[in-house]
Amino acid sequence: MQYLAFERVLGDQHAGGEFAAAAAEARRLGARVVLGDRDVDLTQRRLRRLTPLIEVVQFALGWEDGAWARRQAELSEEAEERVAQSMQQAERALAEAEAVRAAQEEEACQRAAQAAMELSTLKETATAKAEALAQEAAAAKQVAEQVVQQLDAQADGRG
Repeated sequence: MQYLAFERVLGDQHAGGEFAAAAAEARRLGARVVLGDRDVDLTQRRLRRLTPLIEVVQFALGWEDGAWARRQAELSEEAEERVAQSMQQAERALAEAEAVRAAQEEEACQRAAQAAMELSTLKETATAKAEALAQEAAAAKQVAEQVVQQLDAQADGRG
């Protein structure tokens, strides 16, 4: 089970694969094999120390395949698209207001106000999504810290 966890963290590498390769080569050469390995607790401590916290969080939440980064990119792209659309709407409204200002000044002012309200609404929406992401990140950090504490407790219990 621990090897499976290591494999997920390490990617394509297979935990223990170096021993299998060494044994196969020894058989091919007719050599005697003497297996030696580092204590698993030491390996786990080193792995925890060398693994960035965000990777621990992604692993704990099952996002090690890049889902976290993809979701952040999606939210960022959505916000950028909405801002660009709102900016285009505001620019169109302002251009129309300038063209018909003398004849329809009241109407032009109303459209500019509407565009400003839409931008304000978009800003509020983007702020709310950013706060939600921050809360999600804080929760993920807490989960990661709990996972690290549990791993440390397990390692200390065996050590």
